[in-house]
Amino acid sequence: MSDLTRFAASTSLSVRAWRPLPIPWAAIVAVPLLACGTRPATPAAGPPTSTAAAVAPASPRCAAHEFHQFDFWAGDWDVYDRDAPATPAARAHVDPVVGGCALREVYEQNDGLVGESTTFYDSSNKTWHHTWVTNRGQVLEIAGTTKGDAVVLQGMHRGGNAPDKIVRMEWKVEKDGVRETADSSMDAGVTWKPMFDMVFRRHVREAAQGSAAIAK
Repeated sequence: MSDLTRFAASTSLSVRAWRPLPIPWAAIVAVPLLACGTRPATPAAGPPTSTAAAVAPASPRCAAHEFHQFDFWAGDWDVYDRDAPATPAARAHVDPVVGGCALREVYEQNDGLVGESTTFYDSSNKTWHHTWVTNRGQVLEIAGTTKGDAVVLQGMHRGGNAPDKIVRMEWKVEKDGVRETADSSMDAGVTWKPMFDMVFRRHVREAAQGSAAIAK
């Protein structure tokens, strides 16, 4: 298997401070009154509502075509090293968030690496941005544009014990899914070395559902 590590390194975790909220005495007094009186009316049941739609309705500010050039990456995926196409190396979920103005990726690799990324389009400078962080303490921030049928982003990779380096990543649609590749440079972009080459294929269940929908 090639270097399918997606930027692994060590890190420590932090926990948000927590403290209890003050107890409203009026609410405590009201409890026995409710127990002895009439039960509050239950709201009438309405049609089921999608949680995602309720939390983040589509934003008209992100309706332009440019904001959706990366939508081909959204989905539930099995991720394969291109050199070992028979066995998934990871599972990934990529979902539109904040009203379709960004994509959020949750990536879980078989060796315990977990990463999350946020990808979004900045219309002020016509640039795509991708920020990636893992449970092993490394961070990648890259930016760029579409080139032909691919999205190509580049930036500095920092973290862990390895020296900083430039990383260039590319996503493009292929017949069997989405191909994601990465190359790195230690000499300011004069020479490049392959880091990984992987393919996102629709998860078996999602692919089966898509085939069933087509058959109908």
